[in-house]
Amino acid sequence: MTTIKEIATRAVGQIGINLPIERIVPAYGGDINENHIVELGRGEKKSSREKFFLKVQHNSPERFFEAEAEGLKAIQAALSPPVPRTPEVLGIGRLGTSHYLAMEYIHPGNSGKATELILGRQLAQLHRGGRAELFGFPHDNFIGRTPQVNTFMSSWIDFFRENRLGYQIRIADNRNLLNLNLRKQLDKVLDRLELLLDEPDFPSLIHGDLWGGNVMTANTGEPVIIDPAVYYGHPEADIAMTELFGGFSRKFYDGYYEINPRDPGYKERKELYNLYHMLNHLNLFGSSYESAIKSIVSRYM
Repeated sequence: MTTIKEIATRAVGQIGINLPIERIVPAYGGDINENHIVELGRGEKKSSREKFFLKVQHNSPERFFEAEAEGLKAIQAALSPPVPRTPEVLGIGRLGTSHYLAMEYIHPGNSGKATELILGRQLAQLHRGGRAELFGFPHDNFIGRTPQVNTFMSSWIDFFRENRLGYQIRIADNRNLLNLNLRKQLDKVLDRLELLLDEPDFPSLIHGDLWGGNVMTANTGEPVIIDPAVYYGHPEADIAMTELFGGFSRKFYDGYYEINPRDPGYKERKELYNLYHMLNHLNLFGSSYESAIKSIVSRYM
């Protein structure tokens, strides 16, 4: 297997930084990629280093990191100046069977109420300003390691039925993860989506996987979002994901709803959006998520 040192050396050459690698430090967090911080020395000034963040996957799906890079760039290009902040993509490539993504290293800082308020406002600005004519994205990408189908559609309800819930249900079927009764209940939910969801005013660029682990704070106090699974969809899908596992303060929601007022019907739709993520967790991690899926489905029967 290709070593991390070999991959880091290739990335340095691709980025065009003419500095030696001083050390490579594992970066912990997440369960999808092998992450490292690559520190570059400046001649004999060992205390002064350049750094970049290196994500690696051995035998990853095709275009896995290309899809992530496209998502980061889409967020950066949606507004001028770009908000929320995302890491700059420095290089992407493959060495042997290992794929890598080199990104700007963002020095972490401590989050506070001001940061949370800013993040809420910035996400609302992204949802309002990052617009498209159709729901989807020019390329398919990934939600975790699961392919995420982004075929463009004119209807949000049709898109969510076919490319989100329907696709995950088909994967679960192929892996025999759904019992017959639950499968029938899911079909009933799919048939009732026109009664359960609404069509937004326009497709908005959304992060797509916005849980607490995909948000960080820079040492400047600036909020940063990472690991996107972007597409043009309903902004409520992002907000629902923030509530699925927690990690977002009241200030975040205050900032968001200050710009994008909350629709009265959102509370009734929230769990339906998160059914997509629970089905994905079932497909990624197994039957421990079955009870959560049953609980959500029971709300919409």
